[in-house]
Amino acid sequence: MKKSYLVFGIVLVAVVAGGLFFLSKNKPATTDTGGTNSQQSQDSTIFGNKMSTARKAYEVALAEAKKFSSDCFLANLSTVNVQPDGTSRTWFIIFYSPAKGTNYKVNVVEGKVELTDDSNKKKTTPVPENWIDSDEVAKIAIPKCGEVIENEFFFDLDTKWTVKCLVGENKTLYVDLNPQTGDFIKTRKAGIGW
Repeated sequence: MKKSYLVFGIVLVAVVAGGLFFLSKNKPATTDTGGTNSQQSQDSTIFGNKMSTARKAYEVALAEAKKFSSDCFLANLSTVNVQPDGTSRTWFIIFYSPAKGTNYKVNVVEGKVELTDDSNKKKTTPVPENWIDSDEVAKIAIPKCGEVIENEFFFDLDTKWTVKCLVGENKTLYVDLNPQTGDFIKTRKAGIGW
């Protein structure tokens, strides 16, 4: 009877060890490149999804927008699930073409153009040039959020950077920054129970 328990135990350990070995072979390797946070953020991989900063996504989207109209300018850039390092899997970018009188929306997912749309005729204001990237915004704005209930943030860039933080049930804090310098502008509260 003791021999059967011993054999069962050995087989069980072998199966578990084999399973762990197999799983570790399929896991992507991570390497500390020793680069800056910006470089690491732009190349980070989470759950197999390529994450990027706003600037990297903008560069991809701009090339697509220039095919639509050479006079396009950046009107809005946003995402709904920014990681604490300022990277996201998906960025929604809106350009405006004065010549065509229309917006051109480009969605960039994992560094590639996923969807384009030119159906919105709303005139928009250009985003100021030389805007700071989302990884820098994260370093400045997220500490101003205080304690958050979710470690994902909502970023929006138009005439200012706005970072939306979920700080409690039905409580949201918005942190506004200068888009070019990152200087703090103000915080705004929304929700119930402040």
